This record gives sequence, structure tokens and C-alpha cells, in this order.
Amino acid sequence: MAGGKDSFSLSEKLCKFKEDWEKWIRRQIKERGGDRSVLCDTTSLTEIREALTSLAEHLPTVSVDELERAFSIAQNINYYAVAESSENPMPNELTEDEKKCIRNEREHVFSQPGMPIIIITVSLAAFLQGHVQASINAADIYAMDGSNPLHLPKGEETWTSGAMNAMPYFTAALLGSPMSLPINICIGRRGALTVSAFLIIASSIGSAFCQTWLELLLVRIIAGVVMGIKAVSAPVLASETAVRFWRGSIVLAWQLWVACGILMGSVINMAIADATGYLEQDRDSRSRLALRLILGAPAVPAIFLLIAVAMCYESPRYYMRSDTPGYSIDRTFQILLKIRSHRLLALRDLILIWWPNRPQRTELDQTSIERIKHSGLTYMGRVVASLNLSKLQYSTLFQARFLRNAVYSTCIVSLAQQLCGVNVFAFYSNKMFSGAYGNLKATLAYSVGFGGVNFLFGLLAMRSIDTLGRRRWLLFTLPLMSLFLMAAAIAYNDNFSKGIEARDIVGTVFVYCFVAAYAPGLGPIPFTLASESFPSSHREAGASVAITMNLFFAGLLSILLPEIYDAFHARGTLGVFSVLNVIAFILVLFLIEETSSRSLEDLETVYERPKIQLVMWVWHEQLPYFVHKWILWRRNVEEPVPYDSYGGESLDGESETEMESLGEAR
Repeated sequence: MAGGKDSFSLSEKLCKFKEDWEKWIRRQIKERGGDRSVLCDTTSLTEIREALTSLAEHLPTVSVDELERAFSIAQNINYYAVAESSENPMPNELTEDEKKCIRNEREHVFSQPGMPIIIITVSLAAFLQGHVQASINAADIYAMDGSNPLHLPKGEETWTSGAMNAMPYFTAALLGSPMSLPINICIGRRGALTVSAFLIIASSIGSAFCQTWLELLLVRIIAGVVMGIKAVSAPVLASETAVRFWRGSIVLAWQLWVACGILMGSVINMAIADATGYLEQDRDSRSRLALRLILGAPAVPAIFLLIAVAMCYESPRYYMRSDTPGYSIDRTFQILLKIRSHRLLALRDLILIWWPNRPQRTELDQTSIERIKHSGLTYMGRVVASLNLSKLQYSTLFQARFLRNAVYSTCIVSLAQQLCGVNVFAFYSNKMFSGAYGNLKATLAYSVGFGGVNFLFGLLAMRSIDTLGRRRWLLFTLPLMSLFLMAAAIAYNDNFSKGIEARDIVGTVFVYCFVAAYAPGLGPIPFTLASESFPSSHREAGASVAITMNLFFAGLLSILLPEIYDAFHARGTLGVFSVLNVIAFILVLFLIEETSSRSLEDLETVYERPKIQLVMWVWHEQLPYFVHKWILWRRNVEEPVPYDSYGGESLDGESETEMESLGEAR
């Protein structure tokens, strides 16, 4: 009887677990409506009819009736997202095929045709970024060995090596990211990636033939410009083409394949070192050949990127800016037909994109639009128009609260990525652990393991970055990252002896645990937020500012880390970054909003609220709930008030003047 009772009890527990799991799945995926539509406040039938009639003038294959039906579905976007679970009559009846497409859009990441080639293109761009980083990391070994193939100045090898490694990141931050704005306006996201691929091929081949460190430094300026352009353009392309429910999972391809690029780049570097005989004997004569091959290797994936870009679709939102030379509503619609699973979804997204950015039908607006169109008739006119629009975007980036808050949030998360210390291992893993292992082959193998853990655990963020959310992932992983780094700092032995000690192996295991916690959280989220947080009128400018912050501090870390390491050794360096992870956690807790499951056009409502409201909500609602439930273990704790329902009006204090000042930029 006792055995039967235990079996019954276990069966009950399993059934209860299954029920709770299915309930969670329904709440996180199947019943999530997403967000409030940008069309919710539009109630004037006359205004709607006039606007849709003007839109139909640009779409020769679409009737006004089709647009009105799509508008109704876009206006009630939450309702239709869960339409199959509702018994109430729908404002517009959907066919079974339409219901299926809407359901698949919400429940399946890869439900949209045309998206695979975009994901492949973004992934190749990211892979190239990671491969270049691995190339820079490995080249540092050969540049600093006894043969001194790059003729580094004696007595200043550490600073010279740091300057060479930091140069790509500084130029990416100060030149590449800002340049991405006029380039994206002028030739689009695909054009920017094409320019990047050609320049990577040129800089990789040029690096392979450099004879001195100064020549390599100059070539890396070009590589840095490319890194900045690519780091802005590729995530924005992914963000602008993805459906709102799975935008984070699509943009995740960027960080995931950067990690894969680091992994495969490390494998290739190890294979080159072995094939040239550098690992076995006669290093002095072999270091020059190994260095050339490693520096030139990124040219190969750059060729594949060119092929992918040739088959990739442009972002539909690129053609939807009425103040740019590339403005074309019909082309936007044709692209949406290719990357959405149903014509109705393409029309719905067309309206959601067009409505907040639609040109007002006044003489002044029409004159302005015509002037910009005519300015793009020549290449030079297009360049001048792009530069003027870039200046306008940057000059108005801080004029409205929602733009300022978006800048603050994206820059904080970008800074947190550098504070966490992951790039200590991405940039200088060979230096950090050559002392621990005293063996070049083992050190290169460590770099391969680092890239592998980063890539594999990054897969955990697939889907969950959209269902759990960006903020929750950061708050969960940052404390773990701090603990793992502190454990690694305690484990490592700074008094390196020949051979591998047990405590060094334990320290490496903790470093891998740190990377495993980083990969699904602070790895993909900075680029996800940078690419999604800004309205189309300022998307490139906002993303470039956030990525400039990221790359600038990456460069600063790259040039300072050799000196930090020499002063504090491995244990002290890891301890410093463990404390910085705690600081990053506090910044995220009080200052970073949640953005998942909202359309790009609706994220403005997230950032319109003052930051002080978020601070007060965390202090009065979220922290007390966490303390009572998880520290004091009180089971019947009332759920905190959702942030969307907390405080007063979200637009309190926002003057109309601020919003009107953006009219020209929009």
C-alpha cells in the first residue's frame, strides 16, 4: 500500500508539473498578445479613410478595402494575436489560412518565408566580426614572440601591442559607427554590408603583407571602420525585418555567430599554427608565415558574405522614410510580401510601419519630400542628402524624453558588456592563460573552448529572450557572472610553475561557467536593444551611439588590459571585473526597461516614462516582492504591480514643443 501511495503521490506531482508547465507555455507564448498598437488612439473614420486612400495611391495592386481590413486588424493587434482562443465575434472574420498564419507568427520563430536568407546574411556578418577578433587575439602571440616579426620597439612591446589591438575598436567607435548612419541612409543596410565585406577583404590581404607594426596599425584603422559599420547595420537589418514576437531571437543571430566566429577563428588559428610547424619547432622562422596566414584568413568568410548579401532582401523600413532619397512604399510592400507568410500580414505590417511615419499632406511637407527625392537623382546629391539627414538625426537625438531614455538604456547595457570582463578572455585569452598553462598549444585550445561555450550557451537565449524578456535575463545572469569570476580569481595560482596545476584547471572551469552565464544574457542583449529601441526617424543614429559606447570601451579595455594584467596578475584582474559585474547589475536593475514582444513602432511608449518612475517601481514593488518571496520564503506574497500600471501618466512633463521639434526629423 505504501508503495502504491508513493506512486500515486509521484503521479500527482508529475501531473501538477505538466499542468503548470502547459499553463506557463500558454501565458508566455500562446496567449501573449504583445502590446498596445500605435493605431489604438486613432478613432476618426474620416482621418483613417483619407490616410488609407493616400496610401493606396502608392500601391497599384492594393485596394482601399484591403487596406481598411488590414488597418482594423493592425488596430486590434492584441485581439487578433489570440483570436483562435476567443469565443467572441471578431471585428473582421479571418479565414482558416489567415488564422493559421497569425498563430504560427506568434508561436514559431522561423515561420516567415524570406527570413532565412536575412538570418544567414546577418550570421555571416557576425561570423566575420568574431573571426576578425580571433585573428587579432592570436596575432598578438606571434607579434610578441622572440623573433619580433613586426619589429616592435624594444622596451615598449606591451603598449605597442595594446595600441595595435585597440586601434580597430577605437576607429570602429569614433569613425565606423558614426559613418554607418549616412551610409545606411544613402545605400541601405545591404549596401553597408557590401561595403564592409569589400573592405574586410582588402584589409585582411593588406594585413598579411605588413612588414612592421606601424603598417599593421594603419591597416587596422580600415578594419575598425568596417567593424563599426557592420556592427550597426547587421543587427538593424535583423531587427527591422523580424516579427515583433521573435525579434530578440532573430537579432540573437548577431551575437551567436560572433561567438561562432571566435570559436571557428580560434580553430583555424590553431590549425594554421600546427600546419606551419610553429607549435613544434623552429618558431623564429615560422612565426612570419603563421602571422600572415592568420591575418589574411578573414578574407574568406568576407567573400561568402558578399554572396549572401547579393541574395538578401533589404529592410522594408529603409524604403519607408519619406525624408530619404530611397523612399518607396510599393517597394516596401513587395519586400513584406516576400518575408511574411500571408498577404494580410504584409499589409498589416505595412500600415504599422507607415502610420507613425506618414507624411502630412501639406504644401510644406510635399515640397520638402519632392526636394529630397530630386536631391537623390545624382550620386553626389544622394550623398549630400544623406549627410544632411545624418546631421539632423544626431542633432535631435536628445530633444525628446523617449529618445534620451532610449540612449541612456542602450548605452548602459553596452557599457555593462564591457564592465563584465568577457572581453578579457575574448581579446587576451592567450595572454591571460599562457602563464597558467605555460604551453602555447594548451592556451590555443583554451581559446577554442571559450568560443565553444559562448556559442553553445548562447542558444539558450533562442525564444527565451522574447518569452522571458531582456531585463529578466540580465538580472538572472549578472549575479552568477560575478560569483563565477570571483571563484575563478580565488582558484587561480599567480605563482605559475611549469605544467598544469589542479587549481588552474578549476579556475578555467569557473571561467567557462562565467562565459556560459554571459552567453544568453549580456551577450546578445546590448545589440538587441541598440537595434530596436529607437524610432525609424532616429534608429541608425541611436544604434550608432550605443554601439560607439560599446566599441569605445572595448578599445579602452584592449589597450589598458596588458598593463592591468601586469599590475594585478590573473587573480587581481578577475577580482576587479567581478566587482564591476555587481555595479552592472545595479545599473540594469534600476535603469533598464523591458522591451520584448512590442513592435518597433510601439517601443516609444516604453521610453516615454521618466527613469525615476522605474527606480521607484523597483524600490517599492520589485525589491520588496523579491525579498519576501525568495529571501524570507513567504509563499503568499502579493504579486508586484506591473510597471505598465505603476505611477501616473507616462507622458507627465513631456512638452508638446519637444515632440514638435522632432517633426522635421520624422
